[in-house]
Amino acid sequence: MRRLLLIVVLAGACRDAPAGHPGSLAAAMSARFALPADTVFAHARRLTEMHGRAAGSADERAAAEYIAARFAALGLSPGAPRYLQEFPLAAATSSNVIGVLPGDDDALHLLIGAHIDHLGVKDGAVYPGADDNASGVAVLLGVAEAWRRAGFRPHHTILFVGFGAEEVGLVGSTYYVEHPARPLAQLVAMVNLDMLGRPRFYDYQSMKLAKMVVGIADGPGLGLLAGGSSQLLAIGRCAVASVHIPSYAPDDFPAIREDIDRAVRDRGDFAPFGAHAVPFLFFSTSEHDDYHQPTDTIDRIDAGMVRTAAEAVWRTTLALDLLSARPTDGPVACPFRR
Repeated sequence: MRRLLLIVVLAGACRDAPAGHPGSLAAAMSARFALPADTVFAHARRLTEMHGRAAGSADERAAAEYIAARFAALGLSPGAPRYLQEFPLAAATSSNVIGVLPGDDDALHLLIGAHIDHLGVKDGAVYPGADDNASGVAVLLGVAEAWRRAGFRPHHTILFVGFGAEEVGLVGSTYYVEHPARPLAQLVAMVNLDMLGRPRFYDYQSMKLAKMVVGIADGPGLGLLAGGSSQLLAIGRCAVASVHIPSYAPDDFPAIREDIDRAVRDRGDFAPFGAHAVPFLFFSTSEHDDYHQPTDTIDRIDAGMVRTAAEAVWRTTLALDLLSARPTDGPVACPFRR
């Protein structure tokens, strides 16, 4: 933690350090997210063409193979003998996809995850799952590419994981924590990405008045949920502020905090990690009227929002990569200029 608290001072002192020097604080803090919106958004568009990606289906498998191909193209190592970590699912098979970006120190690692699957086809209607969760996978791939373009290696190894079978009970993430590619005791934090493509935060038409009452702006924003560490939430808030949009967390709404906690508890791939005492940070633009509907289509996703979310998540991982141990509680310095 000492390293992170020194960032503000050292970033200025080391401003002239070589931009590509591994582990350089100056390199990390001055790095830019250079990916255009179309590059990140293209992944979401491709995934929505796969007929809803139902857990255990050929379409979910095609999505997993697409992600594996992208990991290979970026030069990420497979997390096991193969990129796909297969697991049984009723009468079918699903899989997680694991890509590894080696760091200078493999003693600790970060994990960034997003679920691949959606609801498939029901009664002849395709549920494309553009926001849920093609947008999150697009951000995952964007962050992986941003790290490869950064010009320096991360301090810690970073695992990028696409989880299978989330919609049928967090099956893929549960399987992963039981069969981790790296020991969970060495996992600094898990960052979960789910539904990151809507241009308005909490975009239920019926909630317009309620949003005004509780102080949620009718525009872009990122919801954050942290477990196991107040420092992790502070780092996420700092990263979101640095891309010039607001962040919202349950702590911001004390009158309804318990209701929010009940609504989101165990509803994402962060839950199995939290149950194993791994600190986690969840990013989302939250639910909307098209949630789990055939109308969750690519034309309702905002490419600029997907890119902004990817930049915020990438900056979060930059800050987390400077930690020398798991985040805990207590004050933490914000390393990014706002």
